[in-house]
Amino acid sequence: MELVARAAGADDDPYDDVLEAGFSENEDGTGIAVVFQRTRSAPDPWPGDPGETELFNNTYCVTVGSGQAVYGGLKSIEFVTDRDAVIRIDPGFADILGLTEQLQVRFDVPESALDDFKAMLPKVVTWGLPGQVPALRGI
Repeated sequence: MELVARAAGADDDPYDDVLEAGFSENEDGTGIAVVFQRTRSAPDPWPGDPGETELFNNTYCVTVGSGQAVYGGLKSIEFVTDRDAVIRIDPGFADILGLTEQLQVRFDVPESALDDFKAMLPKVVTWGLPGQVPALRGI
């Protein structure tokens, strides 16, 4: 699946206790929208047992605009250029989200918004169960 993101950003929200990085096809947040989240107040690094199998509260969350959500499931996120990313998702998780296993995203957003997204994304998706942390390249 290929898409052009016309909105992107990040949020460090103490009120809702969440760290978020996300993007959407349209500037108003509609179209395909993907948000990566984790609990802001969670200890960092993750203090859990690497043998844990329960993903809820033990890894990041990926949510799409239609409301589906999964915990973990990212294989890799690679920025192949400054504005082009390839996001690989485990097949079962992609099915739940209604996405393909590979998203090719072109970011047509202001540089400051993309910088915020790129700065927050690793803080979100590298937290939690080691087996759920995706490979990151070019960020």
